Amino acid sequence: MKIVSSIIGPEITCSPIQHIRAKLPTGLAPDGSDAHVAPWHQDAGVTWPEADPYFILTVWFPLVQATEENGCLQIIPSLQKQGLLRHHSQVGVGTTIVDEELPDQTILTLPMQKGSLLLLNKEIPHRSTPNQSGTVRWSVDLRYQKTGTPTGRPFHPDFVVYSESSPHSVLNDYNTWQQMWIQALEKSRGVQPHRWRKTK
Repeated sequence: MKIVSSIIGPEITCSPIQHIRAKLPTGLAPDGSDAHVAPWHQDAGVTWPEADPYFILTVWFPLVQATEENGCLQIIPSLQKQGLLRHHSQVGVGTTIVDEELPDQTILTLPMQKGSLLLLNKEIPHRSTPNQSGTVRWSVDLRYQKTGTPTGRPFHPDFVVYSESSPHSVLNDYNTWQQMWIQALEKSRGVQPHRWRKTK
């Protein structure tokens, strides 16, 4: 939490937008494609507009070595100053930046060692590429923000992970967290999770 608190401050909430990702080798996903091959997007593009005014930090880290072969991340760092770009949500593709919104700028490919951290502003466009290796590429992505600010997913549970003013508010019980998610998923059936409606 030292790294996160140096950016967010002493009151930190974990956003409900959190994933453990298993990027399968190309062709092994049940439907013939891999949902974890993410197209170009900004993390701000997968929240409701309520979160737009607030800073959200993405912390991405590989649980195995992330290489160009197994589908490491790519980013376009210079675009964060342009704010939220227009996205659309395509069936079978996911939420992605509209082609004409993505200018032809330098792409950085980011191979990373196991346990390394990548910190991203929510407005930095990024994507992952297909896994051309013979093994699964595991990774985790978590999002943190100042406690009390909207997450952009009001129908899913956030929780306090660090607090200097109220240490007792920190959630560190797995069963409680699990029940929060079970109840939230039941109540949020049919909710449009992103601001961009799906198109064919």
